[in-house]
Amino acid sequence: MMKEVKFGFLFYLEGEKMSIKVVYDNYSDVCKNYTFGKKLLDEPDKIIDRLDEYFDGVEFGQFDGCNPDNVYINSFTEVDTQEALIDFAGILNHGEYEQLVNEDRLSAYVEEHEEEITSRLGDSYVFLGHEGDSWYFLQ
Repeated sequence: MMKEVKFGFLFYLEGEKMSIKVVYDNYSDVCKNYTFGKKLLDEPDKIIDRLDEYFDGVEFGQFDGCNPDNVYINSFTEVDTQEALIDFAGILNHGEYEQLVNEDRLSAYVEEHEEEITSRLGDSYVFLGHEGDSWYFLQ
């Protein structure tokens, strides 16, 4: 199954507005053509795949909010586990987090509560996934 991401450019021809639509197979293909957006391609493959899924079928203009430079600068967020659990998901406070770290139970806690963590992140953000100590989402 081929995915389709539609990306439009606007051109002016003899004082009249002309619209040209360029179609890409994946959002990640669009990212290659942008100064900051191409940095999204440095992320883990599963995050790139999730971005492709999220933007599948989306039509946007060259300077719209979905353009890869804008997404990278204003929306894409990567945080560590501490920030994800305390600041963004609000599932732990600093004391609880430190206790889990000191007792070497943080990994087990994350594994046990992963569904709740991702649900809380998904309530306020577009959760893209996590890998190791990095959590990814769009704000």
